[in-house]
Amino acid sequence: MPTDRSRPPRPRALAARLLPLPAGLALLSAAGCAAPSATADMTRLRELSGAALPPSAASDEVDPEPAGDARALEGRPLTADAAVRIALLNNRALRAALKEVGIARGNLDQAGALPNPEIEVEVTPRQEGLEHTHVELAVEIDLTAALLAPLRARAARSEHLAARFRAAGAVVELGYQVRAAFYAAQAAEQRLGVANRTLDALAAARDAARALFAAGNIPELDVATQEAGYEEARVTAAQIELELLSRRERLHRLLGLSGAATTWTLAGAIPKAPAAVTTPPRAETQAVRASLELAELRSRLDAAAGRAGALRAEGWVPDMSVGV
Repeated sequence: MPTDRSRPPRPRALAARLLPLPAGLALLSAAGCAAPSATADMTRLRELSGAALPPSAASDEVDPEPAGDARALEGRPLTADAAVRIALLNNRALRAALKEVGIARGNLDQAGALPNPEIEVEVTPRQEGLEHTHVELAVEIDLTAALLAPLRARAARSEHLAARFRAAGAVVELGYQVRAAFYAAQAAEQRLGVANRTLDALAAARDAARALFAAGNIPELDVATQEAGYEEARVTAAQIELELLSRRERLHRLLGLSGAATTWTLAGAIPKAPAAVTTPPRAETQAVRASLELAELRSRLDAAAGRAGALRAEGWVPDMSVGV
């Protein structure tokens, strides 16, 4: 039975399952397209971000609200791990990237599903020549779409995998940016402390020089030299203070904090640099294999090839349908 092309296609329900925050973070696993378990998600997130999320973040809600967990972290001195956790809980751009994984999963479910059958009911009312009302029931299914579903599902699976790699890259990039901004703010704060102590010492030297000049023990040039050094140190301290404010503001944006939540304090000092940095063997090969960007690109190329194959097959297969 040929398909009637005059009918508009019937829309299919797209059940896009929007993944919660941790459910999109076991994104480096390339085996299959099944949703990973919450335990594997949390383990992978710890490896990516260098911090542990609270258990409440592993819920199965579509869009869990992490404000309570973030507020609990904001009430204590901020560490690098806590900053990464707050950013993962609050960052809206990351949450949007994870929702795109859910959309890709919905497209995958739709691509692999069989087409909806079409049901027609025709009623012929009783009239001259007919003893009673006639009712005809017809059921028709698009056989061509059913045959091409596996090819389309293969392309959608590659697109879903590419979305997972992209979301994983967003997690890693956010964690890196937060740690870099945290250590930059920590360094500026420590530099400001040194500058303030230097300023106090120069202020004492200036006051002593003024007292000695008033007593007639030193020339006026020495007093002017001390005052110039003090003013120069004031300028330096002001510049470092502005830099600290700028560093804090950048960290605020990454953490998604505003208002009273921006009164956090930094915990501890910058850790000491390692005595020696060693390069792992075959570092370039390992970097290429672990590159999320390259993995996403490979998945997108596979998806493009799969779509091309499906379209080529669709051009060769005639339109067929089965009806009863």
